[in-house]
Amino acid sequence: MFNEFHTTAEELIRHSGGRATAGRIGILAILLAEQQAITHREIEQRYPEALQLDRVTLYRALEWLAGKNLIHKVTSDDRAWRY
Repeated sequence: MFNEFHTTAEELIRHSGGRATAGRIGILAILLAEQQAITHREIEQRYPEALQLDRVTLYRALEWLAGKNLIHKVTSDDRAWRY
């Protein structure tokens, strides 16, 4: 599933004028594949282990993607952020 949305994620990031890093592309590809809001922990679980994404990079990439309006944050009833 990860690879199916990789190209789309990369194109969206480049079109926004940003640098298409592996982390940004991977995270956006996961979110595109989900088609529903998921937590940062769920993103971590779905991210391929071989690519090694640390938590700081994950949060920075999520903030960057939200700042470019490629994703948005949603607060759920359990007060957890979902993207």
